[in-house]
Amino acid sequence: AFETGLNRRTHNDLITAEKLSALAAKLDPDKGFRYPAEEIRETYDLSMLYDEHTWGAWSSIDEPWTAFSRGQWALKSSFAYIANETPQTLIKRGLTALGRLISADGDFEFAVFNPLSWDRTDVVRVMLPAGPLRDAKGNFRVIDRRSGSDAKFQPDGDEAILIVARDIPSLGYAVFGIELAKGQSSVGPAAPGAPASSPAAPSAAKPAPAGKTIENRFYRVTVDPATGGITSLFDKELARELVDSSCPYPLNTYIYEQPEGGRKAVDDMEKRAVFHRWMPESAKLETGRQGPASLSLVVKSSAKMCPTLEQRIILYDDVKRIDLNNILHKEATFNPEAVYFAFPFDVGPGFAEGAGKMGKVLASLNVKTGMRGPNVRFEISDGDMVPETEQLPGTTRDWETVQHWVEFAGRNARVVWSPVEAPLVEFGDINTGKWLKRLDITNAWVFSYAMNNYWMTNFKASQDGIIEFNYSLTSGPAAGGPDRVAASR
Repeated sequence: AFETGLNRRTHNDLITAEKLSALAAKLDPDKGFRYPAEEIRETYDLSMLYDEHTWGAWSSIDEPWTAFSRGQWALKSSFAYIANETPQTLIKRGLTALGRLISADGDFEFAVFNPLSWDRTDVVRVMLPAGPLRDAKGNFRVIDRRSGSDAKFQPDGDEAILIVARDIPSLGYAVFGIELAKGQSSVGPAAPGAPASSPAAPSAAKPAPAGKTIENRFYRVTVDPATGGITSLFDKELARELVDSSCPYPLNTYIYEQPEGGRKAVDDMEKRAVFHRWMPESAKLETGRQGPASLSLVVKSSAKMCPTLEQRIILYDDVKRIDLNNILHKEATFNPEAVYFAFPFDVGPGFAEGAGKMGKVLASLNVKTGMRGPNVRFEISDGDMVPETEQLPGTTRDWETVQHWVEFAGRNARVVWSPVEAPLVEFGDINTGKWLKRLDITNAWVFSYAMNNYWMTNFKASQDGIIEFNYSLTSGPAAGGPDRVAASR
C-alpha cells in the first residue's frame, strides 16, 4: 500500500514537472534551460513498471521469507522509489528557472505557481528560511503584491506558514511579500517593545480541550468519540446532512477485516465467505490547527493490528473542501487481512436516465424503498465511467479502480470524493468475496479498499509500518445532475 500510494503521487508530480520544465525551456531568454525529455521518459517507464503487477514473485504468499520472494519485491518496489525522486528534482529545477524570470523588490518575497489548467484558490504551505522570519514568530504581514492587500496566514510549526493564495492564474503565478512588523529587525529578533503579533496572524493560544465538533463557514463536522469516525457532516450552504446514518460505519472509520477459511474462502465464487471486522472502540480528540487559514481536529485511537491510528480532519476558511489525513501504524502478519475506510454519503435519490451535463446516466432503483439511487461516476485512466452501466461484461463488480475522483449526484446534493493513495473502492457496501454478477448502487456509500493480502501470488504477504491514506471531499447543490468537469476540478 505504501509504495502504491507513493507511485500514485509520482504520476501527478511528473505531470507538474513536465509543465514547469516546458515553461522554463520556452521562456528562458538565454535558452540555457534544457527540457529533461530523457529523465521524464525514464521516470514514466519506472512508474509503469511498478504498476505492472506481475513483477512480484509467484511464491510471494506461500514462501514470503525466501530470497526469491524478497528479491522480487526489492526490485519491484525500487521502481516506485526511484521514480518518485526524479519529479521532485525536476519540479525544483523548473521552479528555480522560472523564479529567475520574476522581478521582486522586497527583502522577503516568494512566488506561488499554479500548474493546473484552471485558476485556483488554495492554502499553500511556505517554508521560512532560517533567520529573521523564523525569529519573528509570526510577527509580520504577508502581502499579495498584485493588490497590495494582506493575505491570510497562520504559523505552521516554527519553520513554516500557511497562506491563502487567491485566484492564482492557470499555469501562472502570484508574488507575495513578507514584511516584518514595525520594530522588528530584518537581521535579528524583535526590538524591545515591539508588538507580539500582527493582525494577520494572531499568536496561538494554548490548545483547549477538543470537543467532538469542528466547524467553519462551510461545514460542521461531528466525531464519534468511540470509533473516531464522523457521524455528522453538515453542509451549511445547502443546510443538509451529508452522512448516511443508516450505515453501520461512520464516515472515515477505520475497518480491519479477517476472513474465515483464509484466502481460499475469499476466492471461492460459489460460496460467499464469512468475514470478521473490527473498528476502534475508544478515541481521544485533540485540537489541531487554529488560525484564519485552516483549522483541524486530531483523532487518536487504536484498533486490531493497528496500535496507533491518527486521523486529522482539516477545514479551510476560504476553500470549500475537507481533507482527511489518516496515519496508521500497521502491524505485520502473514494471515489474510484487509483494511477499509468507510465513506457513507447521503445525497438523495438520483436523476433519471438522460439527466445531467454528461449525457446518458442511469441511477439504480432501490427495490425496498422504490426510490432511485444516486448517480455515480468516477474517473478511470484517460476517461470516466458509470459503474455497472458502462462496464465490460465479466469484469469485477466487487471493487473498482479509481484515478482521482468519485462523484455522487442526487436531488439533494452532489459530493465529490478523492482518494489520494488508495485506488481500490467498493460501492454500496463492503463487497469483497461476494463475486457480484451485477452491481446495483442504491446508496451513496463508498469504501476505500486501502490494503489487503488476499491475492495468491505476486504481491506482498504482509504490509506493516507507518502508512498514510489521504482523502479529500467537497459538496455542492445538485444543480440538475452530475457534472464531470466540476468533479475533475
